[in-house]
Amino acid sequence: MHEIRLGGIDIREHDIMKVFELAKYNQLEVLQWKVQYLAEEVNILEFQRERITSDILKLNKAINQLQSSLPLPQQREELNQGTGWYDNPGNLYPIMDDMND
Repeated sequence: MHEIRLGGIDIREHDIMKVFELAKYNQLEVLQWKVQYLAEEVNILEFQRERITSDILKLNKAINQLQSSLPLPQQREELNQGTGWYDNPGNLYPIMDDMND
């Protein structure tokens, strides 16, 4: 097989034949549209990633500020004794005293 180097890219004879087949059946415009569409989708995803990263940083900052305003861990345990609200910090749902019986 023959190979051509074009702009730093190695192109094989088979690849050139595929391009000619696409041109023959007017598929190049469809492929160009798909490439443009996917490029726009990538841009949207990158923007969303940046926004989400910013939101995560804001949430982390808020968590740190909240944690620094809470009483010390030993004092928190004393405050929570007998309330039955949370069995551990990872639990999102309260456990009521009457439900534990």
